[in-house]
Amino acid sequence: MRISRTTTTCIISLVLLFGTLCACGFLWWYVGVTGTALKDDMQTVQDREILDRERFILEGMLEETAKERAELTSHVLQGDDGAVELLSLVDEAAADLGVVLSTRKLEVIQEKDERFNTLEVSFKTVGEESRVQKMLQLFESLPYRSQVIDLQVIRSTDKETGQPLMDSTAVLHVSLISE
Repeated sequence: MRISRTTTTCIISLVLLFGTLCACGFLWWYVGVTGTALKDDMQTVQDREILDRERFILEGMLEETAKERAELTSHVLQGDDGAVELLSLVDEAAADLGVVLSTRKLEVIQEKDERFNTLEVSFKTVGEESRVQKMLQLFESLPYRSQVIDLQVIRSTDKETGQPLMDSTAVLHVSLISE
């Protein structure tokens, strides 16, 4: 059996049509896959640009606020060195005022905020009434974030000189940065 020329042309046309449709389908699929990958890459680039821009802004803010942050940090004790600094400051002030100072308690209280703790310090001060009062005022005006939470004062008179004496115990809470 012989196939007519029209049938042959029709078969060839159908094969070419099928091939073309397969090629178009493959190209359609390939464009969709690469388009999705390109969209993902573009989103990643945009996210990186946003992060870089925000990092640049934050670095600028860090530089602008460095002085203020340093000043704020100076008002909070920093670890064991800060506690030693506080004790040295108070001892020096007591010596300058001519009062007897002893540290009764030095304890770190753990806070919920893990970055900060509270240093509880108890000082006993004995001396002339006016000088002890100045020392108590110093406790209230320490250059740290602190507060006097308990104060006990006993007044008496020196039997030999007749000078008014004061015996005080002050308990302070001072902010301490955790290390």
